[in-house]
Amino acid sequence: MQALWHAGGVQPYLFLLRERRVALIWVGETLNAFGSGLTLWALAWLLLRTYPAQPQLAALVLSVLSVSGLVGTVVLGAWLDLWDRRRTLLACNLALALLTALIPVTAQATRGPFGGALPLLALMAAIGVLRSLPAPALSATLPSLVPLQRLSALQALFNLTWMTGELFAAAVAGFLISGAGVAAAFWTDAATFLAAALGYVLVRFPAQPVPDEQPASGMSAMSAWWAQLRGGWGFVGRRPALWGMFLGLGTTNAYFFVFGTLFLPRAGERLLGLEHGPLGVGIIDTVTVGAELLASLWLGRAAVHPHAVRPLVLLGCALTVILAACVVLAPSYPLALLFALLNGVAFAPLSVLVAVYVARHTPPPLLGRVSSVRFFFGNAGRPLAMTAAGALLPLLGLGPLAVVFAGAAVLLGLFGYWRGGRRTPAETGA
Repeated sequence: MQALWHAGGVQPYLFLLRERRVALIWVGETLNAFGSGLTLWALAWLLLRTYPAQPQLAALVLSVLSVSGLVGTVVLGAWLDLWDRRRTLLACNLALALLTALIPVTAQATRGPFGGALPLLALMAAIGVLRSLPAPALSATLPSLVPLQRLSALQALFNLTWMTGELFAAAVAGFLISGAGVAAAFWTDAATFLAAALGYVLVRFPAQPVPDEQPASGMSAMSAWWAQLRGGWGFVGRRPALWGMFLGLGTTNAYFFVFGTLFLPRAGERLLGLEHGPLGVGIIDTVTVGAELLASLWLGRAAVHPHAVRPLVLLGCALTVILAACVVLAPSYPLALLFALLNGVAFAPLSVLVAVYVARHTPPPLLGRVSSVRFFFGNAGRPLAMTAAGALLPLLGLGPLAVVFAGAAVLLGLFGYWRGGRRTPAETGA
């Protein structure tokens, strides 16, 4: 980090943070990402303590949260270019603050369908739908805040929000849950949503481009929604370079969802035993995120030729899953740490360059919907991959399954890259 500082590597980020609008949004989203990290850990403990003998019920709660997010991406994401994005971000953060504060209260229900979990399932469904909007809305807004040549640095700066959350949330969540109870973690997250909302109250966004697909007078709500949805998905579908990149990114995300929840804890116990395995896994995660943070900062200020973006993204998709499989297969813990370090470096192109590529190749009036499609691809494979991994783990074993999943992810990423190289009339302007 010291070398990065003396090389002037942090100066672009300090310059960006001198702009009041960027600084307010960034601080609010950094707090928000930290709070979301708290809720992730708190939810795991809440489900364990509330349904200790009903793991299938806990899994149902998590599945509802995930699936409702995908539904929200399709149903509400279609409107992201018509709705005022600042108001959307403000409203979502306020609503999520309220709903998150209600999680520990709702979980106390003991009567009714699903063992009394119906209120919690309904609350998780609402939270999942609302969570589907802020990330693509913010992603579509960032390109309007700075000139295009500074977008890589801005994207790297905003990637620090969730990276910081991952670095510190687990330890703080453990402290809060142990000292003040699990509800304290949820209420802290609710407060961070309010902080993010305050940031959006204090700023003004640049004028938002008007989509070409304006609802015609007399058009039904369903027809208007379909026109907006078709505009975003149709744009991506006609451009293999975009959906091919989204396919590679989505399969990589699906792999790491299984890796973090299923593969890594078992690998940690194999290398360090039951007593020290959780600590070892936490260190591996910290090393990976820390390396990704530094590599993203460097890449955010580097001059990357536009033609090099797609190969770098492919390399990131392939190397990350291969190195993650190496972490699982590593014969010793120090070697697993080395693979984790390299894994974090390999993640950097996915963290920085994908959003920049989307912004450069998407007309501003479509950017909200295309960002929503991107986030749908990024999350759709997670429940499918987890279901397949749960079924195959007893049959194949940990190491072979990690290799099979990594091979499948690499092949899908290569397919997406190959299809992306075949330009269509929509991309050539014909």
